[in-house]
Amino acid sequence: MHKFVLLLLAALLLTISFTASAQDARFCGGLSDADCELLYASEAAMAGLESATFTVDATLAVTRGDETETTTVTGGGSWVGALPNFGAMMNNPMTIADPFGALGGLGEGLTAFDGTLNLLITNMDPGEEPATRDIQLVLVDGIGYVNFDALFPREEGDSNDNRGGRGMNLSGWGGVNLVELLAAMPNIMGQMGGMMGGQGGMPAGGMMGGGLTGVGDMNIPDDVLMNHVTITRLADADYNGTTVAVFQTTVDIGGIMTDPTLLAQMAAQMAENAPEGTTAMTPEQMGAAMGAMFPNTSFTNTQMIGLEDNFVRSRMVEMTLETAGGMGIGGMMGAAPGRAEPSPAETPEAAAALPATQVVSVAFAFDQFNSVAAISVPEGAEVIPTEDLIQLLQFFMMPGGSLPGTGRP
Repeated sequence: MHKFVLLLLAALLLTISFTASAQDARFCGGLSDADCELLYASEAAMAGLESATFTVDATLAVTRGDETETTTVTGGGSWVGALPNFGAMMNNPMTIADPFGALGGLGEGLTAFDGTLNLLITNMDPGEEPATRDIQLVLVDGIGYVNFDALFPREEGDSNDNRGGRGMNLSGWGGVNLVELLAAMPNIMGQMGGMMGGQGGMPAGGMMGGGLTGVGDMNIPDDVLMNHVTITRLADADYNGTTVAVFQTTVDIGGIMTDPTLLAQMAAQMAENAPEGTTAMTPEQMGAAMGAMFPNTSFTNTQMIGLEDNFVRSRMVEMTLETAGGMGIGGMMGAAPGRAEPSPAETPEAAAALPATQVVSVAFAFDQFNSVAAISVPEGAEVIPTEDLIQLLQFFMMPGGSLPGTGRP
């Protein structure tokens, strides 16, 4: 299911990042001055919200050959307080260059608001029974709580000792101090690198290694966005009794990734940071590679804005991504052993190498603006000490090892 979750996050982050880029450059994609002012007034109104509720309804489908795997995500939640500007964090070059180092700032932002999130995630593989996960989360004062009874429902014959796996008794509501955990993550990852034979720390330039990617300081130029992003105001509509303005943003992702200006910038940065003795790709080579990765890609973001208060009532994100054979994880792993070409009938890896069409549709609806009651800690919730949780993380990330300080496997 992880590939669907990553695809969903990609769609959401695309929406956030393009909004943040537009705020910095005041980019309106061809709108009139009046419509541009309304769009930015709405962003300011949403940024100033003190509370709201929301629902989410998402469908993610991957089709390879004549088989389609589908995941649905439904649910909703609420928040009270000031939401962090996740879009600005994603666009910050320091975050791109050193993502683990930026986690401390993210943790501090989590103390600025409280929230709830309830999701039903259903995965439907061809020929298999649907599998559903019930995720219930609460955030209060930087401490995140999860309902283990919903996440790991008891089946007939189960004992508490086995719920959650590895003999752990996970039941009721459990909490984690996310601020402390995120602040400790750089050190945790550094320790994990040492235990796995690394140098005991993250490489300079972040997780990817600045000397290999050279993209830490890369931003999409405004003129590139202007050439490939269009914002249109459609006809006004009625949304649950409220008159709303409808704006649709269309992004030519393939056009952006193959734009000569962006390719030249990327090639120059890669050449500057390429390890000694290696040859960096030319803009033409990068363009050919990007074109193969995104042969037919579409992205639209449609939002409805109340004309009386400028609050967003709904937002629909739709993305279609076609990938050529071999571009997926399975394709990169190569053919089945002993064969020159992969056979879709033999291995999952070979099947993943087939051309794929990935479709994401995510709908949000917002309500109860500035009228949500205070969010409280779930009754009976127990907070796991951060030090104990770090030991558990190390245990899970190092199968076969022992819990630090215990000598137990």
